[in-house]
Amino acid sequence: MVGVLERMGAAITFDTTSGTLSVRASRLRAVELTAVDIPGIVDEVPVLAMAATVAGACAAEGTTVIEGWDSVATSYPRFTEDRVRLTGAGAEPVA
Repeated sequence: MVGVLERMGAAITFDTTSGTLSVRASRLRAVELTAVDIPGIVDEVPVLAMAATVAGACAAEGTTVIEGWDSVATSYPRFTEDRVRLTGAGAEPVA
């Protein structure tokens, strides 16, 4: 994940002696992720599908339809309920 963030322009330093990871505020830019990147961020991918659903709930009108919900259900089983409680917007997972 750190490598992807660095490609995005994140200001990250890692002290190998102490194991300290330091991050400063920086302007990030979009990058394209490929299949090569996925093994290193596999745990973070569901956090993306969840952030997008919250953004969709805040900006979209009508019903939000979500495909590939299995990874979210595994990572955060109560996400659907918490999302509805926080945003007031429902969603229809598609298996």
